Amino acid sequence: MEWLVSLVGVGLVLAALRDLFHTLWHPTRHGGLSRLVMTALWRLARHVRARRRVVGLVGPLAMVTVIGMWAVIIILGWAIVYWPYMPEAFTFTPGSKAAQQSALLDSVYLSLVTIATLGLGDVVSTEGWLRLVSPLEALIGFVLLTATVSWMLEIYPALTRRRVLAIRLALLRGSNPTAGQLDCAVGALLLDSLATDIVRVRIDFT
Repeated sequence: MEWLVSLVGVGLVLAALRDLFHTLWHPTRHGGLSRLVMTALWRLARHVRARRRVVGLVGPLAMVTVIGMWAVIIILGWAIVYWPYMPEAFTFTPGSKAAQQSALLDSVYLSLVTIATLGLGDVVSTEGWLRLVSPLEALIGFVLLTATVSWMLEIYPALTRRRVLAIRLALLRGSNPTAGQLDCAVGALLLDSLATDIVRVRIDFT
């Protein structure tokens, strides 16, 4: 029975990692859970009265929500892995009141400390396989942090490229060029440059 509970926790961790991989690194960029969260937030923003103010915040809010969802699922998944073996398979520092708390609370605490790579050492596993699992959770926590930072660094340059393209198109429209001005070598170069930028922005947002 203990193994079944731990397998549920492993399943949660794998589901979060799969969603993270499909959202950030898979060519289709279609993560299941993250896509549902983002779609729900965008649809909710449509029904808000002050829509213009809210729409600008939906993108960043959706990213923070998805990252928080990944973190919560991974932390709870590892806590469920530890839960059946708490406190028998762990040692606690002398004077610690952790062993007097509920086993689930101690498991969540251990999972939080481990995934944050704090390494406080007040709760230490004594079982051989659990001693191997804890560093694995710390490694996954490092992966989550790295993926979050790389996602942020990837999104904002794409937004900048979109703004630059929008300004270029607005300036071109404001200059009101004639067909004769565009039907030349310089006009062809301009249109080719705009077409390249449009394709790049489309790929960014796909």
